[in-house]
Amino acid sequence: MNIKIDYKIISKIYESANSLIYRAIKPDKSPIILKILKENYPTKSELIRYQQEYEITKSLNSNRIIKAYNRLVAK
Repeated sequence: MNIKIDYKIISKIYESANSLIYRAIKPDKSPIILKILKENYPTKSELIRYQQEYEITKSLNSNRIIKAYNRLVAK
């Protein structure tokens, strides 16, 4: 999947069968973690699972948990 993003990828943190997680830098120089699905065409159930994961992560409020700021979907 080729997606134009304005983040500079620094390093790969983790790779699973379904996704890649990267350490990156936003254009404003702040650090960010990116989770990118490997599938070009994920199934509906996979998309629902990732949406639920995003919503749960976004709802958590702790300085020990990475904050979810945004979810991007390639069309």
